[in-house]
Amino acid sequence: MKENLYQLQKEKLALDLLALHEQAAPAIKQRYEHVLVECTEKVTKYEQAKAKIQQKAKALEEERDQAQRHSKTFGLVVFLANCHFTQLDCGPL
Repeated sequence: MKENLYQLQKEKLALDLLALHEQAAPAIKQRYEHVLVECTEKVTKYEQAKAKIQQKAKALEEERDQAQRHSKTFGLVVFLANCHFTQLDCGPL
């Protein structure tokens, strides 16, 4: 969300900078350029953070998917182990 806000601010600053008249004081233009650079850096920072989070989320999803694939077999093993340790007659499988 912050990335989007900074992206919008960056675009507005760029348009405002273009709209400044030639007569505008150089200090004002420099300030616009400085803030524009800061916004660009923040957008880049948030894009990188988002990419890292997405990468980690995909890794966790893969772990989850693998666990789900193996959970059926593991559930059967736990059931059989319970039957064996409790000496219950679980019947034919």
